[in-house]
Amino acid sequence: MIWHLFAVLIVGLCGGAFLHLLRKLSGGRLPKWTISVGAGLCMFGYHAYYDYSWYEFKAGQLPAGSIVIYEKHTTSFFKPWSYISPVTNAFTVFDGTSKRSEQNHQILVEYFTYHFLKDPSERQIIFESVLNCTTQERATHEKGKPVSDTIFEKVDTTDKVYQLVCS
Repeated sequence: MIWHLFAVLIVGLCGGAFLHLLRKLSGGRLPKWTISVGAGLCMFGYHAYYDYSWYEFKAGQLPAGSIVIYEKHTTSFFKPWSYISPVTNAFTVFDGTSKRSEQNHQILVEYFTYHFLKDPSERQIIFESVLNCTTQERATHEKGKPVSDTIFEKVDTTDKVYQLVCS
């Protein structure tokens, strides 16, 4: 987060310096306000670039075999460019590895999913899951939280992870 703020300030400073240079080269024919407006537009431009490139950058860092199973696209009043094309602020990844076992004539699959978030600071949340392929039930537990916070849910055959590990 601090590096992103630092980058926004540097881009604004460079944009303002470039317009100051243009103003000097034009012999003062450009109004003074163009320097601050140009610096602000450069900062907005960098912020929009960062918003749209974050997902591709993070997805490019994933190991081979990882599968994105969910993307969250959002808009924000403070990011007007997101109304033109919503920004991907979160996504969930299945790493492609699982442990399959049989217990009481039911097929159980254990696997991890990783949820990446870009809010004011970037975060990664790891979920441990057990999927019962026979009864189509899933127990999901956030790593580091108490077991009592485990979420139990029924899954449909259209669920991406179900299709990947139970077929």
